[in-house]
Amino acid sequence: MAGKLKDLVYAITGVDLDFDKISTDINAQMAIASLLAVAANSDGSIDSVETQKMADVLRKRFDLTSAVAVDLVKRAIDDLSAGDASRRLFDELNERLTVKQKDDLLLMVLEVIAADGEKEAREMALLDQTVMALNISDRQLSKIYDRYFEARRNN
Repeated sequence: MAGKLKDLVYAITGVDLDFDKISTDINAQMAIASLLAVAANSDGSIDSVETQKMADVLRKRFDLTSAVAVDLVKRAIDDLSAGDASRRLFDELNERLTVKQKDDLLLMVLEVIAADGEKEAREMALLDQTVMALNISDRQLSKIYDRYFEARRNN
């Protein structure tokens, strides 16, 4: 119940009441790295720019060392199987993440998709699949895009 209340407060006010337990939850971090690997691979391959971007967003988001972030990415890529992201992965992410964390995850996915400078139809389809699977509303998605473009303007 407390999680739903935190999600409601975040959805209405944008204030995150969560103390971000995910920063110490290696299973949640691995699930996120797996989704980022799926996003990077959605165009058929994962290049070094996408690999570096995955490590960078994980390092920044979870305050990880570079070595730990690279290890998460390597494990995610090694575990990546051909085909679409599994329902089980989305179920795990839905179970573990708050609304705020889902917003942050979508932001990371956008960064990885944009890393190689190309946006292919399969990448956009995966983004749509992720939005649907994580129950991201149009309003939330609009805010995520605003954050994404604001960060790009500031870089």
